[in-house]
Amino acid sequence: MPTTEVLTASLLEQLQSARAEGDRLFDVVKRNAVYERPISARHRIIFYIGHLDGFDSIQLCREGLGIESGDREFDDLFQAGIDPDSTHLPCDVPSDWPSLDQVLAYVSRCRKNVDAHLENAPESVVHMALEHRLMHLETLAYMFHGLDYEAKNSPEFIDSADMGPAGENEWRTIAAGKAVLGKSDDEVFGWDNEYQEVHCTVP
Repeated sequence: MPTTEVLTASLLEQLQSARAEGDRLFDVVKRNAVYERPISARHRIIFYIGHLDGFDSIQLCREGLGIESGDREFDDLFQAGIDPDSTHLPCDVPSDWPSLDQVLAYVSRCRKNVDAHLENAPESVVHMALEHRLMHLETLAYMFHGLDYEAKNSPEFIDSADMGPAGENEWRTIAAGKAVLGKSDDEVFGWDNEYQEVHCTVP
């Protein structure tokens, strides 16, 4: 199998795995709660359902390859994932948003669009999309803690005995040295919160 085919298959596997993780996370929220806003300075849950796959389709296909999706209205709605300014909290209401079924249909179209063109997309953009999705899943996980229990589906019971013994924690000694945090202005893609590069000496 040619190297490009192996690479595409690997990236597709990673993308599908990340999608499955997201789907499992969104399944925690009951359908009637997807229009909730557990954190006032963040978007409603329905936004993130459309945003993750909308972002992939926009960045990989439209921006990366010049291929329009045919969903311009939904693309515009779900494109920008930057949280609202804390001094100008959002004032939208649930009725401003499409139905969950409409958003899920959009997600399905985005995934088909991405999968059809993944082999031609720049590898760096695919990795950016993967990182973007996983970062959102992390923040959504703690965001869902703000929902009432009645808004969430109960997980299947897991017997703690099936999880094996707890691991042992041990102290580790780390030598003193210089720590480099953040990202330099090297014109290589970086998220806005990665800048600036900071050097500090740690005892």
